[in-house]
Amino acid sequence: MSKPKPKRMPPLSFMKDVPDGKRKTRRIFWAVEASDYLDDNERGFQYAAELFAHMEETGYSFLVNFIIRDMIAAGRFGGVEIEFIERIGQYAKLGYQVATPCARREGEA
Repeated sequence: MSKPKPKRMPPLSFMKDVPDGKRKTRRIFWAVEASDYLDDNERGFQYAAELFAHMEETGYSFLVNFIIRDMIAAGRFGGVEIEFIERIGQYAKLGYQVATPCARREGEA
């Protein structure tokens, strides 16, 4: 008896599935358009919050790799990308600040 094939996660709001000749669809992990710089900053913040909520729910932190890859491939680094990366950096810093003292205490035991 074979295992059922896992379902593909639905795309987050900043992702897009596009037709692909090789497979049914290919996912673009960073499919955003630029608009007003201040609006873009707000969207970047919202996208980062959406990503972290998804990672907390699923445990899938590997998505950041695909997002950054597609961000680079898009060849644009504007307000959305700046705020998105800024928020990821802030969240990573907070996680490090929480995890580091805990890791030190565990090592001392």
